[in-house]
Amino acid sequence: MRLEKILSGPQVEISDYRASDREFCTEMWFHPENGRYLSDPDRAHVDDRFRQALDGLEDNKFGLYCVVRLKNGEPVGSCCLFPDGDGSWDIGYCVHRQHWGQAIGTETVSLLIDYVRSRGGKSITAEVAKANVPSNVLLKKLGFQVEGEGSFSKYNMPVRYDSLLYKLRL
Repeated sequence: MRLEKILSGPQVEISDYRASDREFCTEMWFHPENGRYLSDPDRAHVDDRFRQALDGLEDNKFGLYCVVRLKNGEPVGSCCLFPDGDGSWDIGYCVHRQHWGQAIGTETVSLLIDYVRSRGGKSITAEVAKANVPSNVLLKKLGFQVEGEGSFSKYNMPVRYDSLLYKLRL
């Protein structure tokens, strides 16, 4: 899937992931601190199956993979959206550690909310590790409600996180 246009906010723009974004994204996702609460593995646990999945992100049929950039073009994060067919969309997002505390995550999720709303979406869901305090605060600030609890594991690693399941009704 692809965005129909660049999503633009006061300080960032969200555009389709391209193969040329892979190095930036994987450095961020696989970093022990930056990717701590993602389901992605660290670099040592990436296998051929995971590499193959990365090779097709820009042409994924089931969802949108995007890169978040400052207005000057510098990449500062990533996000993804997956429609489930009943009007609900699931989102994920990651901000590069060099840009934590600069409201990049808040602006990114706000742009995703606007995008889903413009597509007639009825709700947005997100799963966040309970221990990921900044992300939990961000979603609550934007009106998401806790709908349940769950857990997830990092791919190919013996790391498991208890999580909160959030929903925003549009």
